[in-house]
Amino acid sequence: MDILYSHLSTLFHLWRSLEVDPCTINTKLYNVIQELECLIKLEKKQKLYLVADIEDLASSIEDASIQLGVSAEDTLQVDVTIPTVPKHRLLLELNNKLNNEIITRQYHLKKWLPEIEQLSKELDLHLKEYDDSDLSWANVQMISCDLRDLRELKAQRSKEFELLVRAIQYYWNILDHTVNTNDALEVSLDALFQHFPLPPDTIATVAPMTMIIQDTEYFHKSLMKLSQNNLNQLRTMKQNLETIFKSRLIIYTKSITKIKAVWEELQVPILERPILPTKLGTSDMVKLKDIVNNLDPFIKRAFERYILQFKDQLESLWDSCLVSRLERDEFIASLYKKNTKQEIKFTVDKHIRYLRSMVPKGQALLVLMKERKDLIQKMIDFEKKASDPKRLFQASFQLLEEEKWRNTCLPRLLQLDRSLIKAIQEFEKLAGKPVMFGGKRYLDTLLEEIADREANQTFFGFLNTEPSTSTTTITTNIKRIKNARPASVGSLGSMVKKQQQQQQQPQKPRVMCPTSSQSMPLDKQPKRQQVSKDSKPSSSIHSASYIPSSPKAYKKNNGRTNSMIPIPHRNPLTATKSI
Repeated sequence: MDILYSHLSTLFHLWRSLEVDPCTINTKLYNVIQELECLIKLEKKQKLYLVADIEDLASSIEDASIQLGVSAEDTLQVDVTIPTVPKHRLLLELNNKLNNEIITRQYHLKKWLPEIEQLSKELDLHLKEYDDSDLSWANVQMISCDLRDLRELKAQRSKEFELLVRAIQYYWNILDHTVNTNDALEVSLDALFQHFPLPPDTIATVAPMTMIIQDTEYFHKSLMKLSQNNLNQLRTMKQNLETIFKSRLIIYTKSITKIKAVWEELQVPILERPILPTKLGTSDMVKLKDIVNNLDPFIKRAFERYILQFKDQLESLWDSCLVSRLERDEFIASLYKKNTKQEIKFTVDKHIRYLRSMVPKGQALLVLMKERKDLIQKMIDFEKKASDPKRLFQASFQLLEEEKWRNTCLPRLLQLDRSLIKAIQEFEKLAGKPVMFGGKRYLDTLLEEIADREANQTFFGFLNTEPSTSTTTITTNIKRIKNARPASVGSLGSMVKKQQQQQQQPQKPRVMCPTSSQSMPLDKQPKRQQVSKDSKPSSSIHSASYIPSSPKAYKKNNGRTNSMIPIPHRNPLTATKSI
């Protein structure tokens, strides 16, 4: 434009200096004006083309935005009412981007949808219906996520399928499984395993996961679907086979170890040793069991003399540690289950060390038990002797000695009871098991025996020369209650207090003439037998807090003598229930 203006200015100055006639100017500029008009027409035409292109681009962008599911106003951020070349260039670039996005999304959908259909079929899942014409980001993203989930599910199920099928093949091979032709799943697995045979030397000691064939994938050769139902069936089958395998493997390992150890112990020649099975089939387990059973007589004969060497030493320790006969037999039986003499020696040495650590406590407990037994037997003998009227004709000093012993024997028995209970509890805590006698816990028997002593209506509670009256008729025997002597464990305190009062009074030489042996608990005595408040309290040694407050009632036992210990009528007064 500057050049044009310059040329026009030059012409104007020239024509002005030449004084050119204005009428001739139009003639001189005719060609120039024609060219300018042509140029203007051409440029106007180009502008119309530009406007049309911009409108087409705007329409294309709007259609692409609708197809992609985005707002056209947000996409087209240019004012198309004033068409310019930069706007045209910007719209053209935007339109190309949108078209490329449409092409890309169409390509992905065309690729993804068939894959989703195939995966749904392999996984035995319901196929969703998708709109392939909807290229919106939400639809494309949903299809993409569904495809990703299906791929992950296939990878997960494929991995589980591989592990399950490989384990099943191993268990079938080791357990010598017979295929059930009526089971479609087993038939399919058998056909699959034909493509992947295991090595013929597979043995039971090899773990299933180590039997993986390199570069193999069972699923690609399988016609089975990766449905959840099929996986559940395979998982159940694998678990059942694994349970059988583990149980048989334990027996197999134990038997093989025992057989080899016995062969070495007995020095059996190699040529005479039978061939051991390497698998866990039913026939193999029967064969293995027969081999073990044939060894049992040899094991028993070989170990019997060796075990007897320790028996004498064990018997003395068992006696000192109060080991029951059942425990002794169980320990001896366990020794025959060992495989070698070395194992027997180790077990016996360990048991002897344990017994020796328990000997001091056991011997102390035995001393208390023997002392208590002897005291009870002496009390029983005294009670028998006291019922003899001829006893009154012996010397007075003997009667006084008997009276003195009678006053001290029951407190001593109570003290022994408490000491024995404490010793038993400490021994059981240390040993970790109860002290047993006659198939019953000794402490329970002892406590029952102490409780029965309350219910026995005799002087010491060991003999009963009269039938026992029931609890409903005791209250009617007023005279017997008034004349009763408190000799039971519960009434020991009253007896001691009464003796203290008698010792304070001047004693006269007298001969003891016992009446019928009778006693009653302290809580049923008349009030006039209670000790006065000024008397001193009894010693704690006479308390019987460990004895149940409600002892068992005495019951007649077919006319035979009852005591705190059930004594057989064939051999009365010679044994106790707790000893």
